[in-house]
Formats: sequence, structure tokens, C-alpha cells
Amino acid sequence: AATAVVVGASPRPAAATMPPPSNPHRPAFPTTESLGRGEFCLAGQLAREGNIGGALDNYQTLALDPNLPDELQDLALLYAIMLRMDGDTPAEDLIAELEPLTNPAITWRWSALELQALLHIENGDVETGRAMIADLLLEPNLPVSMRRRLFQWTEIYGVPEDPEQS
Repeated sequence: AATAVVVGASPRPAAATMPPPSNPHRPAFPTTESLGRGEFCLAGQLAREGNIGGALDNYQTLALDPNLPDELQDLALLYAIMLRMDGDTPAEDLIAELEPLTNPAITWRWSALELQALLHIENGDVETGRAMIADLLLEPNLPVSMRRRLFQWTEIYGVPEDPEQS
């Protein structure tokens, strides 16, 4: 028997007849935040594949997206700056761009301070970078993984010559 096809009819069931999501804690439709997280994954994949321009575009778009939570916008900005650290942007410019992220109210402040320290070192101001790393190591709530990494930086770059400087 032939099946009649109605032009313009959707092969999907009407929304009212669709069963509820299997996970009641997961929204039926993606949220702006979950879409943003997908864009983070895409940007990371682009960077791993060597498409730095594409990754940078994604991170910059996320950083400017007012629909994302502030901490995700800040993280996108941090990643965008990290991608530009090996490029032609002068270290002083990147240090200045990181400055707003070093505010104590910002979730990623310690990461921003770490990047600033490394940029100072890269720019030839080794003592400032060492002092910043030493100051970060004094933070009592610093995550263990970051503390470990900062100790590795002190093994590579040394400690401040004048401990009172930090």
C-alpha cells in the first residue's frame, strides 16, 4: 500500500505529545550557558588543531556575550589573551589587558596574575615576575595544582633577589 505524504507536514510529533526529558535536572532546551560551554569546547578544539584565529574569534565573541555569566566571559577573555601571548602583541599590552581580571572579586584573578608574572619575565622584567610569583605563593587558598605550577616557575626563573620586594 502506498503511503500518502502531506506536503509541509513535520515527521516529528507535536510538542504536546513528546515525552518529558529523561533527566529532570537537564533543561529540555539548551540554555545560553550550555551553548556558551559548547563554544568553549569548539574554541579549544580549534586551538588544538592550530586554528588560532578561529579559536581567538570564538573566545572574543564569548568574552563579549552579555548573556553568559560574568565568570565565563572573564574566562573567555583570559583564554583569548593566552592565545595571543605567543603572537605579535607586546607583553605590556597583554599585561594591561589582564589588569581588570586581577581584581579580588574576579574568579580567575590568580590565573591572570600568573600570566602577568610570566609576561613580565618574557618582557625582561624578571624581578617583577619573580616577586609576583612569590606573592601568589603566599595566598592561603591557592589551588594545589596552581601552587605546584608556581613552584615549578620558581625552579625555572628563581626567587626574587630581594625577598622584601614581594
